[in-house]
Amino acid sequence: MMLLTEGNDQAVLGRLLGRIDRIAETLAETTAESEQLACLSPRALEALRGAGLYALNVPREAGGLGLSPAAQIRIIARLAEIDSASAWNVMVSNNTASFIAAYLPEPGYSEVFQDGVPACAGVGPPYGTTIPAEGGYRVSGVFRMCSGADHAEWFRFHTKLVADETSRPLFVIVPRSHVTLLGNWEVLGLRGSGSPDVELDGVYVPEHMAIFEEIPLRGGPHFRQRDLPAAAYEHAAIAVGLGRRAVQAATAVIASRATRHEKALNALGRANVNLEMASLAAEAEFTRVCELLDDPETDADAASANNPAIAAHAMNVAMDCVETAYRLAGAAALYTPNEFERLLRDAHAASQHACVQDFHFTNVGRRMVDALDRDR
Repeated sequence: MMLLTEGNDQAVLGRLLGRIDRIAETLAETTAESEQLACLSPRALEALRGAGLYALNVPREAGGLGLSPAAQIRIIARLAEIDSASAWNVMVSNNTASFIAAYLPEPGYSEVFQDGVPACAGVGPPYGTTIPAEGGYRVSGVFRMCSGADHAEWFRFHTKLVADETSRPLFVIVPRSHVTLLGNWEVLGLRGSGSPDVELDGVYVPEHMAIFEEIPLRGGPHFRQRDLPAAAYEHAAIAVGLGRRAVQAATAVIASRATRHEKALNALGRANVNLEMASLAAEAEFTRVCELLDDPETDADAASANNPAIAAHAMNVAMDCVETAYRLAGAAALYTPNEFERLLRDAHAASQHACVQDFHFTNVGRRMVDALDRDR
């Protein structure tokens, strides 16, 4: 199985990885600044935007690159190796901008993308309340953990429509000027991601800025996936990048020692192999799902149901790498600031996301047993 398509993906991937290498020093230098600001450093944002990394998943007809999930895994993982805040912001903005591009009907679509691909932020769970208004809706509520809010130009919010008995998902697209940032991002890890709660207070949203039906109007087949399965490959990529950073840090510590104990070398090698196998498995599985979705008759929900478990597995392996690196570093990991301390914080914060929780394995097991019951 080809994990990356020939032609566009392969060529663009090479160029983007080269651009990341050229801005890597800037991203690494701004890590502490992003943590202090509790949002992505302006220098990092400028470098990422300049490298074209905010358009990875956006359909080509909207001015994006339209890359496959497998290609995006490699790019986001490479960013996470360098700087967690940069990787997280690129991930979230791509997820949100591509959702808007794929699902928002005209004329809202043209309004959002009239000047190119914007920086975007969004919140997945349904918060707030929405009431019908003439020609649109009025939305109020607090939306939790809106990553990238400080520099987003457009926001996507999942909300609930009062007196609607259909339980259909309603997403509203709102410009920055209508959003209030609550400035409460004081957290253990991923401080630089800039994920404060945000508030809408009776904001009017015209009908052309609302999405009721999650039927893609643009983009590739992977946009047929919904909710957590649609975002799973991105979180697998974050996990792989954090794991690689941990392995690299542990390798440097062991290499600096005069005596290299067999036990330490074994732990290092085992962590590296487990991580790279998880990375390959994620690329292969998300590619397989996209191939299934090429057939319009494929049930997208069924085909992508295991995606979050794949991401959860990658995160579990990455967490093992981070814990292994911390143990191998010994007392050197106690003195702050250091790479091991930041890795521990960022990895534990990333592991709290709903996309990488262990209950996804339970869901896989339940589907397996249910399928056997149906076949009996």
